[in-house]
Amino acid sequence: MEISKYITPITIKDFPLYQQFFVQTWSVACYGNSWSYITQACRQLGLGNKYYDRDILVSIGKYQDHYVIVRPLGNIDHRFLKLVQLLFKRSHKPVFIKKVFDHQAEQIKRLQPQKFSEAATDYSILEEKCEAGKYSWHQNNFADDDTYPELIFNLDLSLKIELTPSQWLNLFQQHSQIQFNQQQLKSISKSYQEFRRRINRFNRLEINCCLQPYQANIKPQIIDLISNYFGISRQENIQAYRNIFDFTMLTQWEKKFFPYFAYIDNEQSPIAFMLLEKLDQKSIGSYARIICAKYPGLPEYLMLQIMSQLKKIGFQFLNTGGSENKKLHTFKKKLAPIEQRTMKMLVYGAI
Repeated sequence: MEISKYITPITIKDFPLYQQFFVQTWSVACYGNSWSYITQACRQLGLGNKYYDRDILVSIGKYQDHYVIVRPLGNIDHRFLKLVQLLFKRSHKPVFIKKVFDHQAEQIKRLQPQKFSEAATDYSILEEKCEAGKYSWHQNNFADDDTYPELIFNLDLSLKIELTPSQWLNLFQQHSQIQFNQQQLKSISKSYQEFRRRINRFNRLEINCCLQPYQANIKPQIIDLISNYFGISRQENIQAYRNIFDFTMLTQWEKKFFPYFAYIDNEQSPIAFMLLEKLDQKSIGSYARIICAKYPGLPEYLMLQIMSQLKKIGFQFLNTGGSENKKLHTFKKKLAPIEQRTMKMLVYGAI
């Protein structure tokens, strides 16, 4: 079987194909079941390449000189192994396989046990850390955006800023899927109180910040915002974010994608851009969150506004994805996740 003949570029026309596979591999608030995520993660190759053969769909990107497989979908069998071997042969570098569930990781390892390893050790939610594996993504973030777990929030709970700390903590314990000890609960309560304090600090500035649905005519300004945010040294990130604007080419994209931008009165340029994508009837994922740290408390204030909008639309859960570093993970945790979902990154061909 010639594997390479099934590898073609991902185009906007593949959107329905991906939706079919997402439905078949459905789970609540599945962050990787996202067009935005896949076309961002498959960087260096436009929107990415795909290997598609009837009941298997594998997305392919690059990281430096490595090939990267993103969120493998469908029936993972000998064809998957042949594909990974081909990518390894072409690059002469280990192949990364990211956004993998535990059961998928075990299935993949069984294909050729001696060739697959994990980029990081199992993450400890209680200790909030993992260690580098045999061959890692980076010396500081061992498994890219899955170095730290995906965080899933109950929108109603996160928006209960009017409750007293004790009332809120009692409600949090009712919703949380994780059992914490008293010291950890105290830390969670403290983080959420800091979230509220930051919002109040921004409100005291008496700045009128407006959140608006994205409009195509401000795309150049949003691109400038993204470019300035990442800077010249992070061009790869800029290109990845440019890919997400292709969603506007889809028919009735408004039912699937929820982009917003924010601006301050009397300022010409937007100060924030956020893109969210519907994952299922109850859940939505956050795939772009570019916010200028120009005013203290602004990121927290805008997150509150976004969550309020999502709740009005009818969503119950928000998945903000995993994190590359502890600083980002800690910021997200202020919103009090009810679930922390660990994902794996595998590596093929590490020496």
